[in-house]
Parts: sequence; C-alpha cells; structure tokens
Amino acid sequence: MGVDTAPPRHHLAKGIDDILRAADKAEPAARRALLAALNEIRAGFPDVTALLEAGRIDAAIKLFHAAAPKTLLTEAIRDALLDAATSVARVESVQVGISFNNVNTRAVRWAEREAAKQITGLSSKLHRTLNGIITDAMGSGASPAAVAREIRSLVGLTTAHARSVESLFLSSIRDGVLESHAVSIAERNSARLIRFRAETIARTETLRAANMGQQLVWDEALDTNLLPETAEKVWLATGDDRTCPICAVMDGKIIGIRDDFSVTSRATSFTRTGATFRVAGTAALKTPLATRTPPAHPRCRCTITIKS
Repeated sequence: MGVDTAPPRHHLAKGIDDILRAADKAEPAARRALLAALNEIRAGFPDVTALLEAGRIDAAIKLFHAAAPKTLLTEAIRDALLDAATSVARVESVQVGISFNNVNTRAVRWAEREAAKQITGLSSKLHRTLNGIITDAMGSGASPAAVAREIRSLVGLTTAHARSVESLFLSSIRDGVLESHAVSIAERNSARLIRFRAETIARTETLRAANMGQQLVWDEALDTNLLPETAEKVWLATGDDRTCPICAVMDGKIIGIRDDFSVTSRATSFTRTGATFRVAGTAALKTPLATRTPPAHPRCRCTITIKS
C-alpha cells in the first residue's frame, strides 16, 4: 500500500530522523520518571494482611485506588514529553517560518495533559480481576501475610503481567517452595515486568510526543495561513524487517493535516521492497484506534510527514 501512495523516502529522511532522534533522546528521562511513579505507587500501597485475615477482600481491592504518585513525578514525565515535542518543533518551526514561541505554548499544554493521562493510566484495570487473583492465592494455602505481600507486587502491572506473576506464585506454592521464597520469586519477576512496562510506555509516548511536535507546527502554520487547509500528512512506517502488520497497513496513508488517522486493520500478508510495503490482505483489529499521529501500538516506530 505504501508503495503506491507515500512520497519517495529519500526526500523524507531528514524529517523522519528528526522525529526518531528526538524520541530516542527523551526516552531515558521518561523511563526513569515512569519507573519512579510505578515504584511510588507500590510503596504507597498499605499492608492489607489484617483485611485479608478478616475476609475483607473488597476493602483490600479498594486500596488499589488510594495510592497516587506525587506531583513531582507528573512533572518529570511532562518534561520528558515536552523535550521530545519541542526538539522536533524547534527545527520544523524554522523550516516552516513560524514563531517557535507559539508552538511551544501549544506543546506545553499538550505535554501537561498527556503527563496527567499517563499517571492516571499507571493504575491499570487490574482491580477488576483482583478478586479472583486474591481468592486463588488464599485458596492455595498461603497465609494472609504472604498474599498481602504478593498483592503489593502486583500493583502497577498490567492485568496480563499480574496474572503471570500470580501463576508463578501459585506454582511455587504447589511445588512445595517455602512461602517466603515463593513471594520473593514473585516479587523479582514483578520487578522485571515493572521495568519492562516503564520502558514500553516511555518508548511509545516519547515517539508520540516527537510526532506531536511536528503536528503542532502544522497546526500553527494552518492557523496563521502559512499552510493551506487542503494540506495533507502521510503516515510512514520504519522501513525494515521489524515493521509489524499494523504499521505495514498504515504506511503511506494520506489524510488532511487536521484529521485523525484511522487504525482499523492489520496485514495478514505483506511484502517489503526497500523501505516500503505492499499489503496482500488485511483483517480487522479488535480495538480500532483514531489518532492524530503515530504510534499505532506500544513500541511503534512510525512517523509522519507533510505530503509534498
């Protein structure tokens, strides 16, 4: 699909590199801030041993909503996202011929909203499945104190990762591993998954921020009549063997600059020729997405450019 619609890649290389370089530069700070936020959520989770001993599982689950990271961590995430967005916007503002100060004001507002969204998203939907997880752990014969420690290790994880940690804990108990050691095994696995989650979010969101820096320049240019309302933008997948079936479909998609891309399908078959892709068949995504810029999924590496 991208073969027939996207502009020649060699004309777009600089803009693509600017976006990817800005995302790479901002990613470590975002990852550190997110990991700190996740660890703080855990540190703030109280000991629920007494509640479990009293059979008050619902009360223990409600405490998942109580812990929240400090404003300082929200600001750290905001600053990392703002750095990625403005790194691109500063360069592109000069090329388009608009005031960077105006774009920067837009970028600050966007980064503040996005950072708040990320902090809120850190407390995942895990609480919806905690009842079953706690019931299974208690039914395994583990003491309320051990289950309470294990619950703390699940805070901040995605539901899938929490179930993985829980499965490891239960299998250790069934295998006759000492209770304290079973908890330690679960905690070590959880710490690894927390680091992975922080890295995934950081990589995904700094790429979003860098692409948004480009988008905000275009928004300002449209509002000041330096770009026509008919101007269009192009979605570009990174042209290599790691490009996924979702991004292969999106590659070369062209829409109006103010519009949202519709991410609705994945390739069932595609081939790569150089840095572009030809899709032979598609299947609908279970969860379609409307987005002004990439990413299309976690750890996506796509970028956008203006249609020449």
